[in-house]
Amino acid sequence: MGKFYAGVYEDLKACVQQLAWLQTAPTPPPSKTSSKPTETTPPMTRLQKLKSEGQTPAMPNAGAGAYLIEYLFEVGPIQSSGVGATPIEWGELESWQRITGINLQTWEARTLRQLSFDYCATRQDALSPHCPPPYSDYPTPDQRELVAKKISTALRGWGQSNKARH
Repeated sequence: MGKFYAGVYEDLKACVQQLAWLQTAPTPPPSKTSSKPTETTPPMTRLQKLKSEGQTPAMPNAGAGAYLIEYLFEVGPIQSSGVGATPIEWGELESWQRITGINLQTWEARTLRQLSFDYCATRQDALSPHCPPPYSDYPTPDQRELVAKKISTALRGWGQSNKARH
């Protein structure tokens, strides 16, 4: 895969991972008060929870390949099998192409299949209530530290240049 396609894939991967995280309902911790199962409403997905709180989830820009995310969700980002959720199979992609009349280029088909793997893996990780979002508008602690160091260095340099003038 060339550099252009690799860049397109990275943008799409960020979107698909964020969608998987948002569309997953974290597994609630086991109840400590009772050992017998109780009837409860199904847990809300993170997206449902954010919407119920009036929040809009952060989403990365899908870039030039955004149409592939639409295709992925048309096919179905995952399949159900006897072992749980699995990535889409080549046969599913082939059937989808035949039914829709869309002929994917080789790189598009490979990208869709890889995005399905990414969705499936992130969905599994996102079952943990402690799983952080794959994408955020807010800087990470490492990014904040880097900015703080740059500001500190700039201020130190500015202070030293003012002392030298006086």
